[in-house]
Amino acid sequence: MVKYMLMKYYLSEILPRLKKFSAGLDQTALLIDKPWVVSDNTQEYQKLIFRSDGRVHLSLNGTIKDGKWEYLPEAQSLIIDYDGVKKLYRHQYLDEAVLALKIDGKKNSNNKDFYLLGNENAIPDLDVKLYLRNKFLKEENINVVTLKNGTEIELHGKRSEYPKAKVNGKLLSNGTYKIKDDIKLIIENGHVIDRVHKVRFSSDMSIWMSGNFPEVGDEVEGLLNGKFTGSKYKITVENGRIVGLKDLEMRMVGIIVLIVVSILLFAVFFN
Repeated sequence: MVKYMLMKYYLSEILPRLKKFSAGLDQTALLIDKPWVVSDNTQEYQKLIFRSDGRVHLSLNGTIKDGKWEYLPEAQSLIIDYDGVKKLYRHQYLDEAVLALKIDGKKNSNNKDFYLLGNENAIPDLDVKLYLRNKFLKEENINVVTLKNGTEIELHGKRSEYPKAKVNGKLLSNGTYKIKDDIKLIIENGHVIDRVHKVRFSSDMSIWMSGNFPEVGDEVEGLLNGKFTGSKYKITVENGRIVGLKDLEMRMVGIIVLIVVSILLFAVFFN
């Protein structure tokens, strides 16, 4: 059987967490009479078919050899015997699409080498790694966003709960990460503390806002220092951040209310 070198992230993060959803090797209905293809990066096409009578067919690029297999419940392992060699493989994961095994022995106890096999009826393209990753994301309720540079960020947790942000299992460093030209994530201590979007206020000035309205402290593009007066806001900017903000519409509403109240009071006083 050819070894498939699984990325450390998938070994240390995905398989252990998915193990609670794994079937046992004793659930032979998932195991037998299925075309299990070894997933690796070689040109060789290797397939195993386990039979209920203990036979196993091993196909290498279409050439078949017969062997034997046996399930050891006390060890949650499989013995596979072919070409006069018996090997013990420990169960790591099993469902209707993926069988993950690890060869037994101390010399393999600390490495990250797995034997991954995909049921080609369930995964026609045999991209086992992608299947496991998608299942992991679904089961763990993880959302994935892609940065402008193509890097994928996994967001662990609800948006309202400041989700953890990870890349390849590691928390992101503090900073600002652009998802699109008009959306950025603000990361602190590995958590998303804000999600801001860019709103254009003039032909040469935009503001990165987390809500529907600008606030003091928001980042400004196009104006490093100075003042901007638009139809709705009067904004003062220092070092690319809003330090002063007046809502002109609300101010106008206040003036109108004041005028109306004054007129009413005048009418009452002189009647």
